[in-house]
Amino acid sequence: MIRGRLLCMIGFGVLWMLVTPVLGSPDWYLNPDKLSISSKTHFIGLAQGNSYSQALQLAQMDIASQIEVSVSSAMTMNEYRVNMNAQFHSYRTDKVSVKSYLDQVILGAQVQEQVAEFDRHYVAVSLSKSRVIKRLNTQLGTLKNRFDERMVVAKKMLANHEVQDALTLLHDLIDMRPEMTQKIRLLMGLSDLKGLEKIAKGLDRPDLLQQKIMLKLRTEIISGDQQRGVLGSLLPLPVRVSVRYADQVVLAGIRIELRDSQGQVRGVSWTNADGVASFDVVAMSGYHQGQLSFCPVLSNDRRAKGSKWARLYYEIDHQSLAGVSRIDIQGLLEEEVPVLLLQIKTQLVGWGLGIVSSSPELHVQFLEMKKTSVKGPSGTLVIAEVPVALSLVYQGKVQAQWQDRVKGISETGDGARKEALSQFKLEEWSFFDMIARSER
Repeated sequence: MIRGRLLCMIGFGVLWMLVTPVLGSPDWYLNPDKLSISSKTHFIGLAQGNSYSQALQLAQMDIASQIEVSVSSAMTMNEYRVNMNAQFHSYRTDKVSVKSYLDQVILGAQVQEQVAEFDRHYVAVSLSKSRVIKRLNTQLGTLKNRFDERMVVAKKMLANHEVQDALTLLHDLIDMRPEMTQKIRLLMGLSDLKGLEKIAKGLDRPDLLQQKIMLKLRTEIISGDQQRGVLGSLLPLPVRVSVRYADQVVLAGIRIELRDSQGQVRGVSWTNADGVASFDVVAMSGYHQGQLSFCPVLSNDRRAKGSKWARLYYEIDHQSLAGVSRIDIQGLLEEEVPVLLLQIKTQLVGWGLGIVSSSPELHVQFLEMKKTSVKGPSGTLVIAEVPVALSLVYQGKVQAQWQDRVKGISETGDGARKEALSQFKLEEWSFFDMIARSER
C-alpha cells in the first residue's frame, strides 16, 4: 500500500514537471500572434531560461537565426545576384554566420514581454525589419564612401609615381572588401534595394589597381639597371609556398620566413594541411632580385630518412595587365645553406633565371643583357632587357655559368628558350645538382 502511494507520488511529480512549463507559459509565448507587433514588419524572438538574462540572450539569438534563414533562403533563390562576376564570387562570404553578425543585427531589439513563472523566465523581443535594413545600408554606405575615397587617392599616388604608398592603400582596400561583401549579402537577402549589384561589381577595382601597380613596377624594373634584370618581375606578386619531401610527402606546420638582405624577417607564414603557405602583396613589394629569400625553418626530426635534400616548390599564379601567365620556382634546400633555384616564365619579358638565398655571399651576376621588343598589354610593344648570359657567384668565386644559345626571346616567351633552359645544368655547383626545367 505504502509502495503504491510512493509510486503514485513519483509519477505525479514527473507529470507535474512536464506539464508545468506548458501550463505556466504565457499566451503570447505559445501564440506569438497575440503580441502587439506583427511578424510581417518585425523579427520576433521568443525564449525561456533559468534567468532573465539567459532568456533575453536566447531570444536575441532566435532573431539572429531567423535573419540567417531569411538571408540563406533568399540567396538560394537569387544566387545570380551574388555571383554577378567571378571576382565577387571569389572573395564573398559563403554563409552568413549567426555569431558573426549577432552584435550588428540585434542592436535596437526591444523587449515586448517578460514573465517569470515557476522559476522560469519568458521573454519576447522584436526588431523592426526596416530598421535592420536601414542600419546595414547606412553602414554599407559609410564603407563605400571610404572605399571610393581611398581608390581615388591610390590612383593619384600611382599617377605621381608614389608606388609604395599606393601599395599600402591597396592593402587597406583589399581588407575592406570582406566586410562590404558580407553587408551586401545581408541586404540582398533582406531587401530589394537597388544598386547593390553595382556596388558589388565595384569591389573588383582594387584588382585592376593592383594590375596597374604591378605593370608600373615591372616597367620601371625592366628599364632600370641591369643588375635587377627580369627577376624584378617576381615582385610584388603574392606567393604560395608549397613544401614537400621527395615530391610526394606534404609537410604541414612548417614555418616559412621571408627575409631581406640584412637577414631581418619581413614576413612569416606556416604551411597548411595542403603544405601551402602564403605571403601577401605588400610583404613582397619594394624589393628586387637578391634582396629577399624564403627560408623554411626545418628541424632534423622533420627530415625524411635517408633523404639528403628537402625539395621546395614555389608557385605564383596571377593574371595581370602585364600578361604574366605563370611563374614557376623550384628549389633544393640544404640544411646548412638555404639555396633556391628560380625559374621565372612570363609572357611580357620571356623568362629569367636567378638565385635567391639567405646568404648575401650568393648572388646572380648578369654578364650580358639584350634589349628586345615584345608584345605587352593590348598588343603594345614593350622594350625589355633579358639576360642572355649569367653566372652564379658564391664568396666571390664563379661557381657556374650559363650562355643562352638563342640570343633573344619570342613574343610569348616560349619556343626555343624552353629548349635552351633545359640545357642549363649546374654540374659544378657544390650545394645542389639539378636540371632546370621549364615545366615540372
